Amino acid sequence: MRSNSWIGAVLFLALGAPLLADDWTNAGGGPGRNGSSDEVGPVSPNLLWSGGRSSIIAWQPVTSGRRVFMVRQLGFVPSGVPNEAPIVAQDLDTGAELW
Repeated sequence: MRSNSWIGAVLFLALGAPLLADDWTNAGGGPGRNGSSDEVGPVSPNLLWSGGRSSIIAWQPVTSGRRVFMVRQLGFVPSGVPNEAPIVAQDLDTGAELW
């Protein structure tokens, strides 16, 4: 019986961590929108990609699944509204522009 508990603990540690990952659906993380999370980040940075369209204003990106959506502000408001603020979707894994 004791060895079954040990095997269960090993399986939980090996398989449980990815299952606990948060998928934030709003700009602040959880319902408190305070950016707090139970997640543990990487020990060192691992840059997957960089770049994309430029923007003169840093709007808050929104993620959903493996995509990130961003407003790319090309001009100051109110000139050119709404044509100077396209919304761009990029793949989170590669940075490729989806639309």
